[in-house]
Amino acid sequence: MKYSRVLLIVWLFTARSFAAEFAVSPMMIELESSPRVSENFSFQVFGKTAGQVKITTWDMEQQLTGHMGFVEVNGDKEKLSSWVLLDNPTFSVKKDESVEVTGKVTIPPWANGSYHTAVMVEEARAPDAQGVVVNVRYAVILNIRVEGKKSRISSSFTDLRLIDQDGEFYIAGRFINNSNRDYRLSSKVQLRSDDNKLLGRVLLKTQSAWQRGDEASRVFPGAEVEVFGLLTKSLPAGNYQAMVRNRFGGRHQPTWRSPLSVTTEMAKGMQGDTKALPEGVALVRDPVLKVRRGGYATTSVMLVNNQDKAVEVRFPTTADQGLLSEYRFTPEVLKLEPSQRGMAILNQKYKDERDVQPVKYLAQVVGGEQVEWLEIPTQL
Repeated sequence: MKYSRVLLIVWLFTARSFAAEFAVSPMMIELESSPRVSENFSFQVFGKTAGQVKITTWDMEQQLTGHMGFVEVNGDKEKLSSWVLLDNPTFSVKKDESVEVTGKVTIPPWANGSYHTAVMVEEARAPDAQGVVVNVRYAVILNIRVEGKKSRISSSFTDLRLIDQDGEFYIAGRFINNSNRDYRLSSKVQLRSDDNKLLGRVLLKTQSAWQRGDEASRVFPGAEVEVFGLLTKSLPAGNYQAMVRNRFGGRHQPTWRSPLSVTTEMAKGMQGDTKALPEGVALVRDPVLKVRRGGYATTSVMLVNNQDKAVEVRFPTTADQGLLSEYRFTPEVLKLEPSQRGMAILNQKYKDERDVQPVKYLAQVVGGEQVEWLEIPTQL
């Protein structure tokens, strides 16, 4: 699986002309409730342009990446979408004005656990509209936790493996939430040699959690997600023992053990990138931006510390670039031990999606009292 960025906004291409623009707030609604209770909810739709608005509910399924996917409702009475009643599913909005959307959730008597649905906001158009347009749906996520008899937190872990992706090596595995509620997952893997010597630890998170900068991965009931982390130390070819420790919902889960093999080709790949790198802290390669609609772009920044002392790489936090409206490095500070590799995720947004160019950043490299500057040029 490729580790790339997915936007929450759903873009659909249809045969129509032009499109009204809206802003929706909040994008997430969290509710606590009980069986046989009705809960009211609301959100605002702001008209960047005037237009007709249509509100619909969609079912949601968590993807392997940890992001949420949207599917049309099928009338399943066990899904939250069938419990939602919207007071104003269609309305008009004027430019620079807001309309409040209200609705009600009626909890059935047998409900127990976590449920979620998407309330979609889109422009309402006549079926015979002509032309070509990008029709945008904005998803308001509705999460509700229903009190009831708590089931035991249950999970499983499988398919631990070492992945070579574009010269970078990741440890990845699959985590499954067998509980009826969503919880936060903290996952780490220990690598040990045949003589049980600890070689390193790798933090594992979903792609969604890495991109958002979350400390833990949120996993919904019944979902299977892939968690992964960057292997920051080179390993010689051979067999190793991996031990995965998962803390889910604040509780330790059964430890999962598995052998892990490093082939001769993998070992050469781990060593190959650092041979020609300069002394000090350096980029393994220039980051390549993946640009998406709306001017959003993301990339991974891979660094290696070729010094004999630990350093901190402090990424810039102020959006002073003329091309950009915002950017963020996650984490903002990356700690690197001697000979260690590390990775940060860069998310940025161009002011004008028609004017997309490479951007250079300057990061501070701090080792003790010594401070140096590291240039981080990006490529398209």
